[in-house]
Parts: sequence; structure tokens; C-alpha cells
Amino acid sequence: MLAVRRRHEAFAIGSFRELGGSNPSVLAYVREADGDVVLCVNNLSRFPQPIELNLQHWNGYTPIELSGRVEFPRIGQLPYLLTLPGHGFYWFQLSPSEETQ
Repeated sequence: MLAVRRRHEAFAIGSFRELGGSNPSVLAYVREADGDVVLCVNNLSRFPQPIELNLQHWNGYTPIELSGRVEFPRIGQLPYLLTLPGHGFYWFQLSPSEETQ
């Protein structure tokens, strides 16, 4: 996890934008620095939790999970649905598609 944080300047000096969402047990926010956009989604509950996030600002971007570099479905106009395990989290790099650049 420390290596992932070191690779992304947004964790250290990036701006902070809380996203809210449909579930008060989940903390979701974006950190941005010099074009590096990191989405952090954290389940604060010991139970699995679903969350719907309004990510329309990043329509067309692809979330790439930072520890395994797994691509998740591209962000669209609809709320983005994730399910997190108890006390689980995701860190995503939001990567623009060629059309959004």
C-alpha cells in the first residue's frame, strides 16, 4: 500500500473532493494532482455495503484498481455501483479514454 501511495502524487498533495453517495457507511472521495485522479472508496462498516456514486464528471473514464491494475467498467451517465466487503476499500486511478482527452 505504501508503494501505491508513493506512485501517486495525488495522495500526498492532491486536492480533496468528498463525493457523498447513497450510503453513509461508505466514505468516497477523489484526490487530484497534475492530471493524476485517484478515487478512494472506503467501507467504514464491518458489514458488506453497496454504494452508488455520481461520477458523471468523469464520464468516459476507466477506473483502474491500484493494487492489481484491474480495469473496472467505464464510467457513464448513470450512478456507478460498487459493493465493498466489511472494512474494505478500493483505490482507483481514473484514466481518461482517448475520446475524453
